[in-house]
Amino acid sequence: MGNCHQSCSDEGCGCNQGQSCCGQKKSCGCGSKSNESSCDMTSHLLCIADEAWKDVLKEKIKEIIRTDSRMDSIAKVIAEANKERWHNKMAKEKGCQNFKQQLQELFGAPCCKK
Repeated sequence: MGNCHQSCSDEGCGCNQGQSCCGQKKSCGCGSKSNESSCDMTSHLLCIADEAWKDVLKEKIKEIIRTDSRMDSIAKVIAEANKERWHNKMAKEKGCQNFKQQLQELFGAPCCKK
């Protein structure tokens, strides 16, 4: 492998110099390429295995969530609440615009910048 691998002391996994180490940008500081033989390739491979395990676990959790019979009801309640929130927000904005327009008409000139 052209890159030096070494165990990252604060993360417990191996990484390529300056490359991703368990999802984080980290330079292992392995030194020059002459030190490659002392680098720990097994830690890097275990880090990859940990990431794969996490990905599989996330997918399994998603499957369970998708099959939950209440999920459609939960999503509907959240969507309706969000719709109502935006409706109220837009009504408030329209009310503010009407107020500004009325003041502008009373004073005969724009009173506020948008």
